[in-house]
Amino acid sequence: MTALYWLFVGSAIGLFHVLTLWYTVSALEPARIGRALWLMCGGGLVRSVAAAALLMAAVNQGLSAGLFAAGGFLVSRLALAGVLGRRMVRT
Repeated sequence: MTALYWLFVGSAIGLFHVLTLWYTVSALEPARIGRALWLMCGGGLVRSVAAAALLMAAVNQGLSAGLFAAGGFLVSRLALAGVLGRRMVRT
């Protein structure tokens, strides 16, 4: 598999990571502590498993594939967090 494939897959997992984190934070309600706990723990587990599975599959293909996947994950996560952060400040 090519480096661009792993870069794209890493970016997709990064997008998934930020969007699920954004949903979790926006869905928190102080009055519902139990639901908030389930959202935070469950969402964190799903995000961690997805990132770990991506990196394990990429490193299994080779070190360069793992580096491209990790790079795509980190760059897309930071870029989307910046975009969503600006959007939240404006509203």
